[in-house]
Formats: sequence, structure tokens, C-alpha cells
Amino acid sequence: MPEALAQILLRLLAKEPDERYQSASGLADDLAKLRAAAERNEPLDRVLLQGDGRVLVPRTPRRRHGRDHALGELLAAFDAVTRGGSEYVFLSGEAGVGKTSLVNELQRPVALRGGRFVRGKCEQFQRDRPLLAPVQALRQLLTLLAGESEETLRELRPRLAAGLGPDAGALVELLPELPLLAGELPPAAPLDPREAQRRLTELLARFLGLVASPAHPLVLVLDDLQWADRPSLDFLTALIGDTDLDGVLLAGLFRGDELDAAPGLRSLAEKLPSAVLHLENLPPEALSSMVGEMLGVRAD
Repeated sequence: MPEALAQILLRLLAKEPDERYQSASGLADDLAKLRAAAERNEPLDRVLLQGDGRVLVPRTPRRRHGRDHALGELLAAFDAVTRGGSEYVFLSGEAGVGKTSLVNELQRPVALRGGRFVRGKCEQFQRDRPLLAPVQALRQLLTLLAGESEETLRELRPRLAAGLGPDAGALVELLPELPLLAGELPPAAPLDPREAQRRLTELLARFLGLVASPAHPLVLVLDDLQWADRPSLDFLTALIGDTDLDGVLLAGLFRGDELDAAPGLRSLAEKLPSAVLHLENLPPEALSSMVGEMLGVRAD
């Protein structure tokens, strides 16, 4: 078989999508060149194949560009919680800089290690809803837990009921799926608003400790923390200060240029400077590499 034909077959069978023909026109152009060369009795191996052809629609990049250091920090933190304990990382940067897409890179390694990845998002105009982002994330977690095997659920139910204690019923309004896992929960004793909020914060943190472990690590992502309400920040503080928490990675995302309007978050970030990763706009060489991958051309 001529080497040129072998090149075409290898490109068609390439394992990585980016190494295959990116359009039918690219394959058609190469075959047309070989046919024309054969009709002229020219050696086929001298035909210059274009290979990738024309990319008609820009492709979503398949890898991160210019974020190796930050991604390495996230992966190292996740690896640490699979060996025990808890970790926390905060990603700071302007809107659109890539904080969310970067933390999404954790989803595959989390799944491969038998872990769970959940997220919640603070809303600028819903700060009157206490614990909005944590509750979003924990309801996702409950949905994932409900899909576990019956054997796992039989082991989990008594652990939740015993670990949450007699006040567990206080969580039902926030987490209506909880009784499906923990069984019927008695009503919690009434408290004044401030004490009731403190109890909720403690119970939510305790719940995480009961369902996460190094064998089944949990990555909890809380996005747009610059709009977090006070109870959500109290929840963050409780998690960070919980030395008994095992197998949990907390990833907080916020817009660093909007901290002036979020004094509570600023105070928290200033206490944990080593845990904050600042993402800047991509340098020109990384942008060139990313655009080249999107268009299917080399960025020289």
C-alpha cells in the first residue's frame, strides 16, 4: 500500500478526535489529489496531503491553555483529600477569565476516584435567600446519593440519622430529599432566628462529614461568592475550621475585582492568602495556541 494511502487510513482511525480529519472536505481534497496523481502516473508518495482540510466551524478547545499551574494546584488539593483530611482552594479573577471551566477539569479525575462533584451558585439579586448556593450543591449531592446501590443506602441511612441527631428535622425545609435517605425525621426544637441559622450551618457541615470520605471524596464548588449571603459565608467558615472533615475539597470562585462590595468574603480571603489562586487574562502565546486549536491550524 502506498505510504500516502496509509497516512489517510491512519488519520481516519486516529484515537484522538483532533488527529482525525476535521471535515469531509479535507478527506475529499486528499483523495482527489491522489487520484489526479495516479492519472498522471506520478508517484503517490510525493503528493502533499493537507490532512486536516478546512475547519468550517471553530471547535471547542479540548485542553486548557495557560492554566497549567492553577490546574496543578487543584489536582494536588484533590489528590490530598483522597488520602484524608480536607482542603480548600479559592479561584479569583474577572468575569469570563475561565474560573468555572478550570474547576470543571476536576470532574473526570473525581469520577475516576469514585468521588462526587457538586456545585452551587450565588445570585446577585437573591441574597435574601440564605444558604442558596450551599443548598443547591447539597441537593445535587442528595440526588447522586439516591442513585447509589441499595447496599450503600442501607449502610448510609442509619449513619445519617444517628450523625445528624435530634435536630436533623431542621434541614428538611432546605433539603426536602433528605428523608428519602435518612428516613422520617422528627421536627426540630424551635429556636430564635439567629440560633436557628447557626444550627442549620452546623447541620449542613455535619451532613458533609457523614457522606464524604477519602474513598468517596467530595468536591464542593461554590461559584460567584462575591454575591454570597452572610449565612453562606458562615457555612464556608465552618467547613474551613472543621478539623474532623475528611475527604472534602471546597473550591470557592469569586470575582476579585468586586470584593469591595463583599467585605465578608474579603475578610475571609485575606485570612487565607495561600489558598487563593488569582487567574489573570491569558498571555498572548496561550491565546494564540487556543485559537490555533479552535481553527485547526498551527499557532507559529
